[in-house]
Amino acid sequence: MTRLQPVSELKVKMNSKNDSNNFDLHLLSNNDKILVCHYVLDLTCDMEEKCFSGSILLICRPLLCKSSQKEEGVLSTSPCGSDCNLNEKKSESSHLSDDYRRDKQSPNVSTSCFCTPERQEFSEDFSLVLDSSLFQVSSVNEIVVGKECNVNSLVEAYSGVNCDLIKLKDVNLMDLKSIWKSAEKISLRFQAGVQSVQIWKQDIICPFAFPQLIEVNYHTSPSGESIKWTKSQDEIQCVFTHGHYLNNRSLFPSQDVPGAMATWHAHISCQPDYTVLMTGDDNPTVSQCDSGLKTYSFSSSIVMPSSTLALAVGSWKQKDIITQTNKQEFSTVEDGNVHSEKLFPCRLFSPEKHFEKAVKLLGSYVPKCLEASYDVLGQYPFRRLDILVVPDNFPSLGMASPSLMFLSQSVLSDDGEMLVRFAHELSHTWFGLVIGARDWHEEWISEGFATYMEDVFHAQALKKSTNTFMEERQLHDYLKYKVLLAELENSPSDLHHLREEIELESIKVVKNGMNPDKTFLQLHYIKGYFLLRYLEDQTGLQHFLQFMQRFVNKFSQQLILSKDVLDLFFQEFPELRSEDFNSEVLFRDWLNTSALPMAVTKYGTLDANPLMTLAHETLQKIEAVNATYKTLHWRKRRKLDIDQMLALPKLTHVQMLVFLDKLLRMERLHQQLLLLVFERMSPEHSNPDVLHRWCELAVKHKLTEIYPRVADFLIHHQAMGVYLFGELIISRDPAQRRIAIQTFSKIEIEMENGVRAVVKSMIYGI
Repeated sequence: MTRLQPVSELKVKMNSKNDSNNFDLHLLSNNDKILVCHYVLDLTCDMEEKCFSGSILLICRPLLCKSSQKEEGVLSTSPCGSDCNLNEKKSESSHLSDDYRRDKQSPNVSTSCFCTPERQEFSEDFSLVLDSSLFQVSSVNEIVVGKECNVNSLVEAYSGVNCDLIKLKDVNLMDLKSIWKSAEKISLRFQAGVQSVQIWKQDIICPFAFPQLIEVNYHTSPSGESIKWTKSQDEIQCVFTHGHYLNNRSLFPSQDVPGAMATWHAHISCQPDYTVLMTGDDNPTVSQCDSGLKTYSFSSSIVMPSSTLALAVGSWKQKDIITQTNKQEFSTVEDGNVHSEKLFPCRLFSPEKHFEKAVKLLGSYVPKCLEASYDVLGQYPFRRLDILVVPDNFPSLGMASPSLMFLSQSVLSDDGEMLVRFAHELSHTWFGLVIGARDWHEEWISEGFATYMEDVFHAQALKKSTNTFMEERQLHDYLKYKVLLAELENSPSDLHHLREEIELESIKVVKNGMNPDKTFLQLHYIKGYFLLRYLEDQTGLQHFLQFMQRFVNKFSQQLILSKDVLDLFFQEFPELRSEDFNSEVLFRDWLNTSALPMAVTKYGTLDANPLMTLAHETLQKIEAVNATYKTLHWRKRRKLDIDQMLALPKLTHVQMLVFLDKLLRMERLHQQLLLLVFERMSPEHSNPDVLHRWCELAVKHKLTEIYPRVADFLIHHQAMGVYLFGELIISRDPAQRRIAIQTFSKIEIEMENGVRAVVKSMIYGI
């Protein structure tokens, strides 16, 4: 799951007093011994109680007998012996026989694994460990299916690179649930802790003798941080996953660790006036339950981390914005047969309040951006796309998951300039979803790549010339560079690395994985982006884009490391390798250091960019008028012909952003002059990027006339306003502090917990 923060400058010191170990995300699942290769969720959404309740089926595949260690630490992935596998020994259906299950009730009957004598020293029962957070487990059962369903075939079908629902014709989306619900169940022992659920079967000490079909019955907690219960902009109850640092751990128990990937089915029931959106291959099958509820059934046949599953339940207006494409062909499955056609269902869901604007903006832009992505990277890897405009308390500007994208209402600016955020999220389809990081410390592999590719997609979608793209990108690079400098100055150094120098096999925690400060930093986005820009400078733009396409083709559906990126780069461009430019140097200067590489400084200049000429001339006019203003009495100022003196031009979006950035860095600007500039250059419907900078100017220069706009921004653009709260507080101005406190009190309850904690700390110092 991926998150996009706005490009705005950090001026508030991040709190570095806390012990960073308190922010480490623990990785507890033992997926090196047994792998959950398929999940089946069967949950009911209760909006009144704010919980999901039901059960989940885990289809497991053993990977390692705990006693079968080889030399040099290489572990066996085969059974320790035929006698070790109780499932094979006791039943043709790969489960214990009826007689054995009946005898198990007697305390005199041993249920130990039939290991050889030298293995008897492993007397501790084997446990399946799942990552979880804040939900109540009521029971855990082994599922014992009849002979009509071969469990080995079932596990095999869901444990390959991609599960094959076509070959497994007797186990489709609905049949699997039916087999599960009608099967015999044997209680298993479990312990549900704060961060994990441990499941074991008495006297079973080997993964190969451990049950392969396991049911967990549970219900979530309203305070579970993976899910946000709130109201839409139409004041209708809704719920969604929101990319929390706990991933989906409070939605369902899973192996939420690097390297663990699975497929899934899901059956989500809700009241009939609600709609369920979820990741999955195709649009859901909807059925009516006897209870009056509607059930939405989804399936995913591509192996992915459990963190990429996304879910939303609510009531929204819907519009099909794409039905077919001009270039791409997508495969669909019907009656067990694969069909290829240029149909591509892309649906837009939005609260009625923003529906018309969303349809107008996204209905036009999304098809163009998808075609641009095809031209640059090739075939879109999923068969559909749902887009949801989420409530204003969503903590980021967007979040991508397979076949489902969440977008903040801030993206829907009238001028369309914020749509580049859609391009960023679309980029995550390849960088973050289809290709992910094996080491979760190396998040630059998704965020840096997506930040690089967003400008490429956006420019191509709008048919910009290469020359225009390069000129505009230089201005965006300048803004990114300024943000990067500010974050390096105002955040702890242990958050500045693009990776941690830790052996992958020894990683048991993600350092700073739960640090709320890190959530609001863009360092991995921008520093990773500049590394890719630096590589592009060595090859040229077109050669580097060709490399990106080969990169996608090579690593599709894989988890990779930084080393894989650089190895492929120098494999493709061996002539570039030198004593000063090689993998070792790049690791030293970019990846393994908290320092800013010297090569980045060139991106902080705007020399010889023709787009800056107009902005520079405008700044010079303002400086000249400002100097005059400061020397004149207010009565004489009224006689000045401001329109003639300023003659403010119309700037493009990126020119305006750089202009305002320069304006923010100027000292002692006269308030009345700034208000005149604001009236002339900031129309009523300025996009949030521009408005955010005007809010910063209002705070810096105490422009009380703009204070209502500042408060409105904090309420309606919560994904972009966190730093602004801090600026209001550190100004030490009583009026600005009141704005921060009063606005915070209005939205505090609906804020995401991490955002609330950070803002509360800024205001009250706690």
